[in-house]
Amino acid sequence: MTLFAGVYSFKPEGNIDNEIIQQLKSSLSRKAGEFNVFSNHTVAIVKYDCKAFGVPGFAENSTSVVALAGEPYLSEVDGIEYSRYSDLLTISEQLIRGNLEILTSCRGTYSICLYDKNENSLVLATDKLGERPIYYFIGDDFLFFSSRLAVLEKVDRIPKKMNLSAFIEERAFGVPLGNNTYYCDIKLLRDGQYLQCQKDLKKIAHYFRWDHIAPRKRSAEELQQQCFNAFKSAVSCRIKEINEVFACLSGGLDSRSVVSILNSFGKKVTAFNFSRPGEQDEGYAAQYAEYSGIDYIATKRPPAGWTWGATISDALDNAKGDVAGRIKHLRLVFTGDGGSVGVGHVYMSDELISLLKQERIDEALRFFMKKRGFPRRIFRKDILSALADIPFESLKREFDDIEGADPGRKFYLFLLRNDQRRHLHQFFEDIDLNGVELLLPFYDSRLLETIVSAPVEGFIGHRFYHEWLRLFPPDFQAVPWQTYHGHLPCPVPHDSSFIDQWSLNKKEKFKPGGASLRQWLGIIFAKNFPNEMIKRSMIGAAFILYYLRIEDYAYIYSFMDKFQKYYIKCSEYQINCEKHRI
Repeated sequence: MTLFAGVYSFKPEGNIDNEIIQQLKSSLSRKAGEFNVFSNHTVAIVKYDCKAFGVPGFAENSTSVVALAGEPYLSEVDGIEYSRYSDLLTISEQLIRGNLEILTSCRGTYSICLYDKNENSLVLATDKLGERPIYYFIGDDFLFFSSRLAVLEKVDRIPKKMNLSAFIEERAFGVPLGNNTYYCDIKLLRDGQYLQCQKDLKKIAHYFRWDHIAPRKRSAEELQQQCFNAFKSAVSCRIKEINEVFACLSGGLDSRSVVSILNSFGKKVTAFNFSRPGEQDEGYAAQYAEYSGIDYIATKRPPAGWTWGATISDALDNAKGDVAGRIKHLRLVFTGDGGSVGVGHVYMSDELISLLKQERIDEALRFFMKKRGFPRRIFRKDILSALADIPFESLKREFDDIEGADPGRKFYLFLLRNDQRRHLHQFFEDIDLNGVELLLPFYDSRLLETIVSAPVEGFIGHRFYHEWLRLFPPDFQAVPWQTYHGHLPCPVPHDSSFIDQWSLNKKEKFKPGGASLRQWLGIIFAKNFPNEMIKRSMIGAAFILYYLRIEDYAYIYSFMDKFQKYYIKCSEYQINCEKHRI
């Protein structure tokens, strides 16, 4: 269910020893749990399961071994007759026959590893969006792969060369782009990709491409109904036989959409909110929960160092008391994650679409990048000259990689294949610690395929989103919701005493929970400071201005904190421009 890792030997005689297997097993999970291990002289597969789904994600028979993370949702029957284990066996049987088309029928978020004992072949595949990650390294003798990047970090046989472009892309776009990771030689399987190994064969290809979805003509009402049906089905197939569920509930549209459908199905919902008091996010969530009659728990978000996985896990642990006897799967949580990009088309605007439609592509991409960049002044001049154009060049490369005639929809696919695809990768990196599986209707491929087949213009600014709300149960629009600045406002009269989270963050120039004095000084005076790339004096100046509350340079600290950690891991290798993908 949760994580898997492994190694495949390209040598005919094989050379997988027990030391490699133990290294993979010890680094796959930092907590006790259920492990499955298969190995022979050619391959080793290690599977860790925290049992959130309650059914196994590992199977072995005389011909194959298969490991699964997440849920594929291959079955056509929604609701109580869904069987995750049955899907696992069906996919395994079809992949053994060489039928990769079976993966195009899966609508969920998952990754899978299949070893064919008879053919001594290995297939790795991720879901259509690539939301459940598979990291891999291909060397002369071995292929290493894992659901967690940290596993491959600890494999001594993998060279650790720092990939500067990944850090620049992450600062500019929120995530590294394409198949980039923080290491030059460790890559990430992309959306709808598979990796196949057999003897000397090393093949990476797509079994599914978003840009091959053909446009469809239909009325606005038909599109809204089709999207609503797909979304309702996406919620339904993730419920299975569960009668009582946990869900995250904010004051926005996305999580309310999920909870509204769950409520309409007659499910008993216990909802968590993790906002700060006084925000629209918490106030509107509480109002909606009261109106719709669901159980509601407002959990105070930690001021610093918090992650969604740990926060949700703590909330579940604290809520166990009176619900443990009622809720069968305590570690499954519905969320509205993915709705803002997938349906709301956030980050896109009419101005951007206009430039794209006029085929002024470079101008459009630079327009998008106006407020996106990286801390240039901290880099030394020779390094900066090599890094300066990375954000635009990386964006252009990803945009050009998408086929299709409609440039507006191409840009949506850029966001889908990068921002949306990687949005939960850190959550899955830490899933061994939090032990929580998310149920994600907005990542459902049937819903996204329906959207991709439609013209992009009607979706901008949440316009489509507000129109399809007419199909939701009446309770949805009984109380107001929080909206993005520049997007359609909420039509429901709202309480002006609440403040939206963006205004609150803007009002607080120095947000609570920033880095401490000790943390800043730890970066500035680190023994392994990257002097050949970074100006220590600029980090010191940023700290002084931050400490005196003259300018908020918290983003420089966060950038350097991660940069330093990876620099230390790669410090045995020479750091220079010629050895980086820049």
